[in-house]
Amino acid sequence: MHLSSMWLESETLSDILVLHLKAEYYDQIASGAKTVEYRDMTQYWLARITKEKRWVHFYKGYPPRGTPPLIRKIKGIVINTALEQINILLEKP
Repeated sequence: MHLSSMWLESETLSDILVLHLKAEYYDQIASGAKTVEYRDMTQYWLARITKEKRWVHFYKGYPPRGTPPLIRKIKGIVINTALEQINILLEKP
């Protein structure tokens, strides 16, 4: 289910993190089975994933332009220095 109807006019691009996923992980997030998305703790991801992000727009691969995203609210962002990972905690659908 796409939650595009949850989009509020007060949201800005700085509130949104856009991620492209393999079908396997996209489907797990869509079903609610996966509630944490991981990224390596690199300068690239540290610069893009900030505490100000409130929403994630997920895409299955790189779909045609105009395909609506799967939208999930970010519950929290955890920097795990021991595993050198950034954990993006997602609210369930």
